This record gives sequence, C-alpha cells and structure tokens, in this order.
Amino acid sequence: MRVTNSIAYNMQQKNMNESLEKLYAYSIKAGTGKRFQVPSDAPTLAVESISIKSTLKSMEYYTRTAESTKEWLSATEFSLQQISDMGMRAEALVTRGLSDTMGVDERAVIAAELDGILEQAVGTANYQHRDRYLFAGFATKTKPFERNTTGPVETVDYIPPAIPFQAIQRDIAPGETITVNLDGPATFDPFFEALIATRDALNANDMVALSTSFTDLQNASKNINNNLTTIGSRLRNADTTIERNQNSTLELQALLSQKEDANMAEAISQLTNQEVVYQAVLQVGAKANNLMSLFNVL
Repeated sequence: MRVTNSIAYNMQQKNMNESLEKLYAYSIKAGTGKRFQVPSDAPTLAVESISIKSTLKSMEYYTRTAESTKEWLSATEFSLQQISDMGMRAEALVTRGLSDTMGVDERAVIAAELDGILEQAVGTANYQHRDRYLFAGFATKTKPFERNTTGPVETVDYIPPAIPFQAIQRDIAPGETITVNLDGPATFDPFFEALIATRDALNANDMVALSTSFTDLQNASKNINNNLTTIGSRLRNADTTIERNQNSTLELQALLSQKEDANMAEAISQLTNQEVVYQAVLQVGAKANNLMSLFNVL
C-alpha cells in the first residue's frame, strides 16, 4: 500500500487527537477527583450513584423530621414534668390539709396556694413550641385551654375542634413512624377538675369532699406521670433513630465516594504517563513531517 503525505498527515493528527483527549480526560479526573464527569463516561457507576444519592436525600428528610420530632417531644416532656411537679406539690399540700390539726383558716391558705398551682397548670398546658401549641391536636395554632374569664378558676374548657383525639404521626425512618402528640383533654382535664374540687373542699372545710377529691388528684397526677413516661419512651426512640439515620448516612456517603471518587494516586500517575505519551507522539509527528518534507525535496 502506498502511503501518501495526506495519509501520513491524517494518521499523525488522529494519534495526536486521541492522545490529547486522553490527556484532557486524565487532567479532569485528577483535577476534580471524580471517576466520571457525565453518566456516559461510566453508565453503570452513574446509575449506582444516582440510586445512592436518592437514598441519601430520603435519609436527610428522615433525619430532619426525626430531629424536629425530638424537639417537639422534648418540649412536651418539659411541660409535663412541670405539671407533674405541680401535682406532687398539690398532693403534699392536701395531705397537710387532711390533718386534724389544721383549722379553717389554715385550709383556706392551702386552698389559695392550690389556686395558684391551678393557674400555673392551665398556663403550662397551653405551652408552645415554635409558636405552635403542643396539646391542641392538629389545631396547633389554636390555644387549647381557656379558663373562665374572671375570678378564681371554675372551669377550664378545651377549645380546638379536633375531638375525638387524632394522633399526629411523623415518618422518622424508612417504615418507622412515631406519634408526637398527646390527647390534651384526656391528659389535663382530670387534673384541672381534681384541683378545682380539692380547692373548693378546702375552702368549704368539707373533709369528706376533700378526701374524695384527694383520691381524684392522686389518680390525675398518676395519669400525668404515665403520659410523661410515654413521651420519654418516644423521645428515646427518636434519639435512637436519629443516631441510626446518621450512621446510615455515613455509610451511604462512603459508598457514594467509592462509586464517584477517583484514586488520586492512580489519577496523577495516569496523567503523568499520558503527558509523556503525548510528548512522544508530538516528537514522532515532528520527525515524520521532517522526513516527508525531505522525500518531497528528493
């Protein structure tokens, strides 16, 4: 086969372009630290990376939801603990009031203190987290408990319309949900009613009624503590889930790195070798051009 100048020149150009393309690809790989730039560079790796990134997005959503749920549950636990402490204080006061050594005036003083506890309890039951009421069901922008407008607390009404109770559930991990709210009336109404009845019995110096209302107060306090235990359990569950989500995210990120990130030592070595190859191709091309020029002269 006769090799013309045109064939030789085209072959040189082809070799130089191919070598330059490889040099460019290796320089991009070394510069970005990525095994591929577009999916067509490595279709299988690209598909796997897209799948991992999608899972990472889901894990980020679950983790954010779990963290916001933890904040809500922590606020709920705090408010319930406050009311639990009020219940303990109220029980101690009533125990004193039941003593035969107490007179009418002393019981009236205890009743006044119970009235203050009742006021605090209503305020705590209306506790907010990020401008949303904790115990209002789905109507988180509606203040849940309203007392009578004037004088001592005689009635405490639940305002939101979400009755019967509806659970607010959050997805905090794949296939895992958690209930974040409590039934406001079921949690607090017995406590309010027992405090009101106990206070009134003390003011009336009615020992029979006081004994009955004291039993109701103890049961209501126990109910508060049971709910406190429930919230504590949910809070621990949220903590565990957050930790598990974070560990899963780290594992996914490591797997994504394996799919996408280049071995930098290998990438730099490839780049260096290709630079040598490219220089050699240029030198060979230059010599070939000189020879062809010489043949033309001869």
